[in-house]
Amino acid sequence: MHPAGSSAPASGGLLSARWVVPIVLMALHFMVAVPLILRGTMTGRWGEDQINYHEPAVRIFAQELPRPNLRDYHSATTPGYHLIVAATSRLLGDSTATLQLIGSVFTAVLLGTLGAAVMLRHRASEIDRGSLTSRPCSASSRMAMVISLAVCLPLVCSMYVFQAGVWLLPDNAGWLGVLLVMLVSLRFRAGLGALAAGSAALVALVLFRQIHIWAAGLLWVGAWLSVMDSPRKSESIRELLTYPSLRLRRTMGAVAATLPAFVILYIFYTMWGGLTPREFQGQYKGFNPAAPAFILAVLGVVSVFFIGFIAGGLWLLVTRKRVLLGTAIGIGLILALVPKTSFSVADGRFSGLWKIAEKLPLVAHHTAPGIVVLAVLGSIMAAAWFVSLPWRERWFFLAALCGFTAAQSASFQIWQRYTEPFILMLLALLSSGVRGVQVATDDAPERAADDARVPGVVFNTMPLLRVAGPVLLAFCLVTLAYVTMRNAPRANLFESSNLPPGPSSGPSR
Repeated sequence: MHPAGSSAPASGGLLSARWVVPIVLMALHFMVAVPLILRGTMTGRWGEDQINYHEPAVRIFAQELPRPNLRDYHSATTPGYHLIVAATSRLLGDSTATLQLIGSVFTAVLLGTLGAAVMLRHRASEIDRGSLTSRPCSASSRMAMVISLAVCLPLVCSMYVFQAGVWLLPDNAGWLGVLLVMLVSLRFRAGLGALAAGSAALVALVLFRQIHIWAAGLLWVGAWLSVMDSPRKSESIRELLTYPSLRLRRTMGAVAATLPAFVILYIFYTMWGGLTPREFQGQYKGFNPAAPAFILAVLGVVSVFFIGFIAGGLWLLVTRKRVLLGTAIGIGLILALVPKTSFSVADGRFSGLWKIAEKLPLVAHHTAPGIVVLAVLGSIMAAAWFVSLPWRERWFFLAALCGFTAAQSASFQIWQRYTEPFILMLLALLSSGVRGVQVATDDAPERAADDARVPGVVFNTMPLLRVAGPVLLAFCLVTLAYVTMRNAPRANLFESSNLPPGPSSGPSR
């Protein structure tokens, strides 16, 4: 029996509330994914990727275990996902449906982890601001739960995430690794625990998708910024350079923790003679300078639906930070006007928002006006997120965006399936940490450089927009997914594929 006022019951309630959002997200995924898996639906690009690449790789590995041939196999990614599915299939069975159900667990863990992290971050942020009580059953607590669920729904409804959760695709295993590295980096603490967790997450990530080695930079940045935990009166950029020796020691520790991932990548590089298995090395060469513009375009479109979180930041840009606003517009224009942004299958510029470039006239056979507009919008939205986030998290956001963009630029294939899940995941995670805004009044004018005071009409609609915006985005994404997948043709088995015999092979595919 706990005395009145004891925090023990609240803690238990908080633990229960913590699991509501992840359980709902995972349940939504399985409710739709499992029937499709059991029906044996095999259509579209996603189905062709499974039957021609990833399923053959899994089946061959299952036959070769415990000594699989990792030098050349039917996937352009590192083999972690395929090895886990193959090993598990030795225990649970190797039917196609069983393999897909095993693979779908990665998506469930991804959604559950994101939901739990967003819920805890949102509650902690609101409690710190004094706008949320610690009682789990209070109205404010329920609102936090609703908002947390809303911001995660777009990721559930993204067809690229959903497809990788139904068919044998390693994408979501990679996104899970990215999420784990981000969570460690966001709350990096000095000590062996954080270093070990970050190192393990990055190693797992590189074993799933080698292109995500860029996430090592998040751990370095997280270590450098970890000195900024204490409240400070000034948020000058000079604060990034305070306590240089302490920052350097922590950062070097983080660099050391990332070395195992680089060693693993180097081993695969020497084994393959490149950054992908030999079968795919001709497909992933080149550099695509249009990647920054496209990623900004996706960020701009998605951020419109998160306007309830960055309205204060946008107001700051327009009223008090016009230099930053002008800089953002200039950067967006440069990144969108210099590279070629026309629709081109040969150059990897197709699918998703690239369809805008295909439908609208080009300028000088070089520039797609729609991409330019969306890239500038994305640059403005990036600036709004930057000023809306707490001091430490704004630099993390910038580092994550730049690191991801650099990695995507290294490949000529700039597809929406490689960009959309990251943007949805990043904004869902960071939306739970945006700073509060206040109503601008005559007796409380805006003075602080980092506080946003917005008109009352904006302030009053922000709680509604924080739920309605992401939910509307989720509806748009699920509608697009339904139309796309309903009209998709039957998946074709390529003649060059070498699918091992199994219960799923044959004309019934």
